[in-house]
Amino acid sequence: MFRRDINGLRAIAVLLVVLFHFKFPYFDGGYIGVDIFFVISGYLMNEICAKMVGEKRWILAFYKKRINRVYPALLSTTIIATFITIAIFPPSLLSDLFGQVLSTLTFTSNIFYYNATTGYFSPNADSFLLLHTWSLGVEFQYYLIFPLALLIAHTKFFKKRSCLVYGAFFLTSLFLCLWYEKIDPSATFYFLPTRAWELFLGAFASSLIYKNPFPSLTQFLSISVIILFCVWSNYNDQWTGLSMLIPTLATAILLHARVNNEKTILRFDIAQYLGNASYSIYLVHWPLVALAYNLAYEPTISSKIGLSLLSILLGFASYYLVEKNCKKFDVKIFSTATLVIILCFICVEFQISKLWISPAKLAMDRYGRAYELTDDGRKQFGSKPYSCFYTGKPGQSYDIENCMRPSMQKKNILLLGDSHMADMSLSFKKLFSNYNIMQATLSSCLLIPGEAKREECKNLTDRVYKKIESVSNVDVIFISAYWSAVKDTSTLPENIANAVKQLKGKTNADIYIIGQTKVFDKELPSLIRVRGGTGINQYRNKSVDLVNNMLKESLPKYNVKYINIYDFGCDDNNECNFVSDKNYPMLFDTDHLTQDWAISIVQMIKKKIENNN
Repeated sequence: MFRRDINGLRAIAVLLVVLFHFKFPYFDGGYIGVDIFFVISGYLMNEICAKMVGEKRWILAFYKKRINRVYPALLSTTIIATFITIAIFPPSLLSDLFGQVLSTLTFTSNIFYYNATTGYFSPNADSFLLLHTWSLGVEFQYYLIFPLALLIAHTKFFKKRSCLVYGAFFLTSLFLCLWYEKIDPSATFYFLPTRAWELFLGAFASSLIYKNPFPSLTQFLSISVIILFCVWSNYNDQWTGLSMLIPTLATAILLHARVNNEKTILRFDIAQYLGNASYSIYLVHWPLVALAYNLAYEPTISSKIGLSLLSILLGFASYYLVEKNCKKFDVKIFSTATLVIILCFICVEFQISKLWISPAKLAMDRYGRAYELTDDGRKQFGSKPYSCFYTGKPGQSYDIENCMRPSMQKKNILLLGDSHMADMSLSFKKLFSNYNIMQATLSSCLLIPGEAKREECKNLTDRVYKKIESVSNVDVIFISAYWSAVKDTSTLPENIANAVKQLKGKTNADIYIIGQTKVFDKELPSLIRVRGGTGINQYRNKSVDLVNNMLKESLPKYNVKYINIYDFGCDDNNECNFVSDKNYPMLFDTDHLTQDWAISIVQMIKKKIENNN
């Protein structure tokens, strides 16, 4: 039986996601829309498949229905997004287009974006036109394992207790999620093993025999919890398994209540229309978000409303033109998907957009989105020849023996911090050539005791500080990091001062704290490419100014040497230059220095130290 409450819940979920992605006030928690979709999908899959078990080739029939439902609209969205990307974007934004398209059309995009981004909520993730398809990857991978769970649930032993099977899968995945998010939050967000609990929670709700005596009241309370969670969430309170229990349990309880179609508060036509088109709306809204980001367009509240309405209209168009008319994955669909993948590969391989992108814009494109993963990028960050910048990605480890090996012939400099220290490491090696440069840098880890929140960060901080005890001849230590990324900056100066005190107790080194770099809301090369040299400052993250000023004023009180690099390239009137004489942008993304600018800043640091001595 068609259920209006589920269809209305789809409408709520997709609206939350759209309003979150267009950054409407009071919808910082709108990302829970995807979690709601996962619970709904788990619920419906059990409702549908439980009736099919035992039928001839029911598993194949299940897969056929799912791919017929999902693929046509997905393919049409992918084709349009691909065409737009090739038509208007430079080679750097085409570099991973093939990977995006291939992973999207093979339901592996969650794996692709785990490797391509520093996290779903990171600024650089907004530039990917098909980022939102990661959730389809998770869902389709769930379809591969769900029939097994269903078969176990329908054995004689569990026949009337199938909820126990789904409950066991739910608890196992939830435990894995809560444990592993301390190790790798990005993997926990993107991967099926740490996401399956949401889908199995839906299956559990579907199989629970207990009847809710107060379905209407339950529905009202559940929807209230979902809305309040969304509104009260802070944008910085990003996805965690523990917090997601609130909206997902509310969703599961609502689904289990089985409110009558005539009594549900979600029965009204507008909710039903939006619910019907929710999948298409979800598919088409994100490319608009990514386009605005890549074109450095900062929407006003009125244009956000316009873009949201456009997403809904395009979603309805996709629903009526594609979803309702194309309900079969046939040879034509398969051939079209294959052709799109091949054409995309050719366009990326030959960097076809060079033919029509102007030379001035191409000049800003030399630092592409994945620059830090190139040979030049790895050298700049200190990952060649040894792994001295640890990103936390699988297959990589920090080479502490080679990276912290002191010289007996030269004086030794130790570089400590996160990627904002790593991006200057090659410059230190070039400009302090009479020193041996040692390096301990970990992505998103300050290497400051007291500020290490992640388990991996704590472990490396302990290893590095313990190693320093055995390195007796460290002469100079530089510490730099993305200081403004710290959630609670009130204790930051004291923690930095304590770290400096610890290091002075272990060595006789001169210790310098290198300040914060500028941070932009969008990737700087894209801003310059779109806007030229005007209006760039308006995209600067002003909250970073406050953190830099706080450290500049407070650290000298602790007798800590602070080198302010924040105003580099600016005059007394705060007019700033963001492009070098050689036409290199200051940053290759939102906050990391290009090598050309890193050299200039380290030159300035060297002069300051020499003048003070």
